[in-house]
Amino acid sequence: MPTTTSGGSYLGLSPNGSTNCFSYWFSPDVSIEDGRLYRARFETRSSVRNPDDAVQFRLRVNQKGSWQGWNRVVNSYNQQAPSASEWKTYDVFFNPNVTDTSDNLAVFSFDILSFSPADATTSWLFLESLRLEQVTITP
Repeated sequence: MPTTTSGGSYLGLSPNGSTNCFSYWFSPDVSIEDGRLYRARFETRSSVRNPDDAVQFRLRVNQKGSWQGWNRVVNSYNQQAPSASEWKTYDVFFNPNVTDTSDNLAVFSFDILSFSPADATTSWLFLESLRLEQVTITP
């Protein structure tokens, strides 16, 4: 059974010792526009010293209505995950295809994926911030 915590500037998820655990936090609905390029920027850290011991997690953007989705999985090996000593920033870029007014909302998710016995299953993952920015690319 996963556990959660929150503080003044973060929320946390832990698999609570389980190697068969999925849990998530999701945002309130956010308005999006057709044809725009967006960047969802997630700032995270873990409770472990070595990033290779952190629990795997996923950052998701889902467009409501059509349920298009974009995500980034952060593995617990090759130093991809954050450690206890530093916050790490991860980006998910997306370009929604809004076909009608029921499709102009998105939700953002922070998912814990504890399925590997090699991960520190009593550790915590923390989400410190999530920022949505419109991105402009100029040639």
